[in-house]
Amino acid sequence: MSPLYEIKLLIESSQFLSAYNALASELSQAPSSKELLNVSHLLSRKIRSKCMDLACNKATDGSREAMELESLLQKVIKLNGEGIYG
Repeated sequence: MSPLYEIKLLIESSQFLSAYNALASELSQAPSSKELLNVSHLLSRKIRSKCMDLACNKATDGSREAMELESLLQKVIKLNGEGIYG
């Protein structure tokens, strides 16, 4: 199984930290890979969506999970050059 496929599986199963770690490792070896950058955008979209879901729920707004995901989102967007809003 290719690393790219494994990263996509991690993203789809909401294992965002593992996906980020694998993605960062792959990007360090091939920083200009369009495929990896596309997966990085997918990861940021999924994390951003989860952050919005958590923020819209009074029970989870400001939770530890929300803060950790926001921090992870900041790391992901540094990889792909996006802004905080995409």
